[in-house]
Amino acid sequence: MVGSLGFGAGATPQVIQFWTDTLETVYMGDEGRKKGTEDAPFGTTIPAEQIKLFTSSKEATLTLVEAGGHYLNATSPKEVGDSILQMVKKYK
Repeated sequence: MVGSLGFGAGATPQVIQFWTDTLETVYMGDEGRKKGTEDAPFGTTIPAEQIKLFTSSKEATLTLVEAGGHYLNATSPKEVGDSILQMVKKYK
């Protein structure tokens, strides 16, 4: 379930199964349950609230990617790369 939520509608069954198997291995037993089991996809509300916490940053910009999943760098790598490159060029 986490894999399908995180990768969104574009995830293949193979990708979902890989991450389901990986998460089951990593988060097994009592110790595994302490590692972020409350981390559900955040939607747009939490990022919009948390971007305001970057009060010491020269710039704090939130760019929402349409249909982007929780694992944004995997679901929308071009958009993420373009945004990072734009920021690096601006502040180099």
